[in-house]
Amino acid sequence: MDAAAQAGARRPALEAITKQADVIDEDLPDRMLSDPAFAPAHSVLRDVPWKLVVTIPMIHGGRPLGALSAYFRSGQRPSEPTMTFLHAIAGLAASSAEIFRLVSASQHQVALEERQRLARELHDSVSQALYGIALGARSARNRLARDPQRAVEPLDYVLSLAEAALADMRSLILELQPEALEREGLVGALAKRAEAIKGRYDIDMRTDLPDEPPIPVGTKQDIYRIAQEALHNLVKHSRAKHASLRLRVDRDALTMEVADDGEGFDPSRSYPGHFGLPSMRERAESGGGELQIESRPGEGTTV
Repeated sequence: MDAAAQAGARRPALEAITKQADVIDEDLPDRMLSDPAFAPAHSVLRDVPWKLVVTIPMIHGGRPLGALSAYFRSGQRPSEPTMTFLHAIAGLAASSAEIFRLVSASQHQVALEERQRLARELHDSVSQALYGIALGARSARNRLARDPQRAVEPLDYVLSLAEAALADMRSLILELQPEALEREGLVGALAKRAEAIKGRYDIDMRTDLPDEPPIPVGTKQDIYRIAQEALHNLVKHSRAKHASLRLRVDRDALTMEVADDGEGFDPSRSYPGHFGLPSMRERAESGGGELQIESRPGEGTTV
């Protein structure tokens, strides 16, 4: 049929989409067999059991998204209830197509934001740590030549930066390779993330983490992503000196909490261009949970 279309054959679906109106074709197989443009499809058309085709445009918001075709055997014609049913199906199909488009666009936006966030993470943590390591190593080398005892301080600085960069890289690997979370475990991944923040940003980061909870890997990924976003916001916006990360496992529930003593904010306001809070809420709700945020300007934040 694609070859026939390329040869200029009339296409009822395209006609219905263009006119945004129903198209009813009587004896369509016979007309297609007599049309040279359909020659590539003649061998298939000779044995079809249908004769009449009804094509209905799939319209959503005044915009045609496709067409629905219904085929009827010789002697059959669609009744009024049948046409009503077909219009309903076409409307549902159009709505489904629009929902799929919106979800795909949303997923693309989320993926783009995730790549941008990872790039910022690499710049803000690992690349800056490597730059500091280079400066510290150069300072230690200069001091070694003049006063070896004074080389200890820059070497300790280099070691602390290297350890922080290593923790950051492990966290990034967990983000880029979801299967690594299954291997490391949720508790281990959260502990390493907290340790990376403590070493890199000089925040008194305390953790209260239980044994590894017996929950599905997908749920662990959602919890880790929510914690990751909450900790990212903490580092970027809160200016906190103290923070905590807690995970509590009850018999029928799991609670993850990130709290800080930073500047706080008004969670009831909208923040155009910032998708972190909505994505956290969506992740929580998709797993049957909920996201609660308690914060006031000047009074810290609890997620």
